[in-house]
Amino acid sequence: NLKGLPTEEFKSLAVTPETKMTRQEIEALPLPERYIISLAHELVSKVTSGLEDYDMGDAGQLVYQFLWDEYADWYIEASKTRMSSPPSSPPSSSTSSSPPATTRRVLVYVFDTCLRLLHPFMPYITEVLWQELPHEGQALMVAPWPQEGEERLYVDTEAIVQFRKLQALVRAIRNARAEYRVEPGKKVAAMIQVADPGFRAKLEVERDVLALLGRIDGGKLSVGGIEEVEGGKEGGKAVRLIVEDGLECYLPLADLVDAKKEKERLGKQASKLQGEIEGLEKRVSGTAFLSKAPPELVESTKQALAEKKEQLRTILGSMEGLEG
Repeated sequence: NLKGLPTEEFKSLAVTPETKMTRQEIEALPLPERYIISLAHELVSKVTSGLEDYDMGDAGQLVYQFLWDEYADWYIEASKTRMSSPPSSPPSSSTSSSPPATTRRVLVYVFDTCLRLLHPFMPYITEVLWQELPHEGQALMVAPWPQEGEERLYVDTEAIVQFRKLQALVRAIRNARAEYRVEPGKKVAAMIQVADPGFRAKLEVERDVLALLGRIDGGKLSVGGIEEVEGGKEGGKAVRLIVEDGLECYLPLADLVDAKKEKERLGKQASKLQGEIEGLEKRVSGTAFLSKAPPELVESTKQALAEKKEQLRTILGSMEGLEG
């Protein structure tokens, strides 16, 4: 809540030509911050080009997609790990700012930039929102455009590539949780295998972000190289997630599945399938059905029987696996 900040810090968050994020400042920030600012700067260039070419529809859609798909879905969520400390007045250097102060700066900077880009499309609502932010000047309508002339804002391409890897890892974990019907509030253990030492170091720094976004138990999250993680996989079954070459994740099956509940669920499915199989077997073995039913119906019934038997075999195999 920006309204609860000291007056000095609130005013210092205003985005002006003098407080634009420079290359030196961006490169000193953590990975998620470098990523979202770089994407915002890319967005400025794309929207500026779109407006100059009178391509209004695509330009507006780019801002919409960025706000929802990147700023809200990823950075705002990741920023929650930085906001545990109470507000404090920011030091003069960004590199020495507290995590909450740095995060507030980035949140305001990116949102202010998006409001400036959206103002030609939505002048009233963007003006109202901008007036609520720390700002200098009377109105957004006369505020400077984020990009001045042909000079493009700095984009850290390496940060974008690295955070995309983190996103892919989180998506793989979320997909596995959904596939195994893990309760949303339950946190699981995870062993991350990273071949690239540089990216491995970044994941170590952003353990809290990875744990929050993937619903991972931070105390049971390990990040290491191939040889380091291999030992951690022994002694229990784990689901292997191959995110990309050199990046894998192992989730202990015991964390994903409540063996007792899963066996009960599978047992009910097996009983239902067994009853359906018995009914179909009686049907296809009856002389009346075989002699009177159209050939295509007989064939489809036999096919349905084969499919039910295959489903039953799969379920029984899963139940056996849970016994281990």
